Amino acid sequence: MMNLILNLISLIQVYTYNLIDTTIRIPERPFYISKKIEDKTDIYNAVDEYNRFSYFYPALLETNNKKLNHIRIQYGDLMGATAIKASLYSDDKFYIDDTVISFNKRATGNTLQCIILHEILHTQLITHNNIAGSIMNYSVSITHDGDIIQEASPCKLNVDDIVNLIYVKNNL
Repeated sequence: MMNLILNLISLIQVYTYNLIDTTIRIPERPFYISKKIEDKTDIYNAVDEYNRFSYFYPALLETNNKKLNHIRIQYGDLMGATAIKASLYSDDKFYIDDTVISFNKRATGNTLQCIILHEILHTQLITHNNIAGSIMNYSVSITHDGDIIQEASPCKLNVDDIVNLIYVKNNL
């Protein structure tokens, strides 16, 4: 019964995306991982989890061509952040020109995978929510000394994450 209620809440949440401005266009963009990142395993694990449901929305593919409009993944100062730049074109629509996902070097393993998956959904204009188990409700746990408490298991997309992705991808 609880799962049914959670699924209904997820479906209701999708309707809130009617508030998203339909003048924004999200191009299908590949991702590029900075050469400064030596171990890319956890990033690939996050992309694989995103792509696990790609029959509902286009898969995220890797590129080495930095001249293409792409999602750049690089080190940064914050635990995880996404910066998106868009421009208004002559058809009166905003198009996303530049996207950067950054993460702190101290994040590793499952924690890094969860951060990257969370930030990938931001690149698709998915916002935070309060739904338990949703990757968009994810936060990193830190000790009193400032050390990261590593996740015991990898993050997975929840039903509400998938429904929101499907809705955004089919309506923008």
